[in-house]
Amino acid sequence: MRVNILPAAILSALFFIQPAAAQQASSSLEAKLALESSLEKKLKLVLSEALGSEDIIVMISAEMLEEKKKGALDILPGIPERARPGETSISRSLSMVKKISATIILDKALPEEDVQLARKLAAGLLQVPADREDLVTIERMSYRRAQPFDPMDLFRPPNLWYMLWTVIITLFAWLTVDVIR
Repeated sequence: MRVNILPAAILSALFFIQPAAAQQASSSLEAKLALESSLEKKLKLVLSEALGSEDIIVMISAEMLEEKKKGALDILPGIPERARPGETSISRSLSMVKKISATIILDKALPEEDVQLARKLAAGLLQVPADREDLVTIERMSYRRAQPFDPMDLFRPPNLWYMLWTVIITLFAWLTVDVIR
């Protein structure tokens, strides 16, 4: 009986290579998500301070360079980027970005000057040209405002139904307890 070891060796090699590739892909995805989240937080903080409004929604989308292309990245022609162990900064992550775009949703009540200021601030933070409307998109919408409490709201649906059920259950409980005594 002759045992062929070659297929077993190939299958075992595939099982060992596959987790390494999956780990590399997941670390690339984690880096992308961390970069997008960090930029969203920073841009929202800058815009809320500059515009004086918390009614801002920021969404960042980044396309990262593939691992093969990152190694060939040069700072100047012929001078490759030096590796800096332990350094995780946004500027280093931005050097691995192929394309970045931002969508900012602002309140309709803001004047047009504030919208242009938001576009300039976003473009400066993301290091993209401010006139590229495909990279920095600003949309406007009206936000729902919290209504002040009005006591008459208790007598309108759905609060009316809650109050009615509470009265019925209380009466039922009172009658039940009164009958038991």
